[in-house]
Amino acid sequence: MKSAIALLTTLWCLFPCAALAGDVQALDTENGFRDARFGAKREALLGLQLLTENGAAGTQLYVRPGEPLALGDARLDGVTYGFYRDQLYFVAIFTSGQQNAEAVLESFEQAYGPGTAVAGDAVEFVWQGSRVQLHFRQDPATGVGMAALTSLTLDAKVKSAGAVLPAKVAP
Repeated sequence: MKSAIALLTTLWCLFPCAALAGDVQALDTENGFRDARFGAKREALLGLQLLTENGAAGTQLYVRPGEPLALGDARLDGVTYGFYRDQLYFVAIFTSGQQNAEAVLESFEQAYGPGTAVAGDAVEFVWQGSRVQLHFRQDPATGVGMAALTSLTLDAKVKSAGAVLPAKVAP
């Protein structure tokens, strides 16, 4: 009887941890955003329109004019695709208004579990996978939110080339 209780207690304690790990694992499994996979060549993503060839860290920034501007219950202001040496490096998602930012955060929490809170004045969370990092930040004064999904593989290449993205996601 004691061993059965010990087993159930152990499983009960491990189950939430396994669920969280599995959720973050989904971030790595998806390895991108919607139909865009990190490392994909620019030509592989249909409907891209160039914003600038002079993005941070030598990136080129694109949008998709036909992109659905919704994520869960949130209305998005935009989605930007960043390419480094013609490979998809990061995706930035922008929102305005408290309700939309909270809905985006809720979508991420449902998909990947709770993020790790970052200390500071903003509402800020990070989900750290082994292949992908997701960083969400919302300015509490304005409600403006931004999320960045970044390929850690390409981030290592960017850093080894001596280029870096801005250290902090700031709406």
